[in-house]
Amino acid sequence: MINLFIYISAILLMFIICMQGGKATFKAPRKIKIISIIIYFLMILKFISLTLLVFVNNIRNLYWLKWIYFLDFLAIPICILICFYICIKNNKFNLNYIIFIIVLITSILIFFMTKYSLKINMFNGQYYIMELLTPINMYVFFIFVNLIFLILCLIKHNNKYINKNIL
Repeated sequence: MINLFIYISAILLMFIICMQGGKATFKAPRKIKIISIIIYFLMILKFISLTLLVFVNNIRNLYWLKWIYFLDFLAIPICILICFYICIKNNKFNLNYIIFIIVLITSILIFFMTKYSLKINMFNGQYYIMELLTPINMYVFFIFVNLIFLILCLIKHNNKYINKNIL
């Protein structure tokens, strides 16, 4: 029972953090504000689906949550790409490149979601865990892609266009 309490508390904490981040994005420039609001909306949907995994009794209803449950594979790379855009901010680099990469990542995610089946397991008899049955480990692939962009952000952190006080 304590695991369930910790799980729901962590989801509630992340939901509150997303709500606070959503409020803070209104101070950002217009294009970054729009993309940030999309990121926070996707993550809030993800946390709602995690909460539903606790309270849903019929396992058949969980297959409807498949698209929402894996939204973090979309939101986290978008967040890292926005950080990358902020770190290399100059007049030569356009936000359209970032939008193209976002569309590419979205299409890869849609491919994985439609092509491969879903495995649902019950954890400790309290809540469900979903996993895509892919030939390659999708988690390792997305960690690798996110790590590449995160390293590029750290390399470009010394750019003269960055306000280092906010990073």
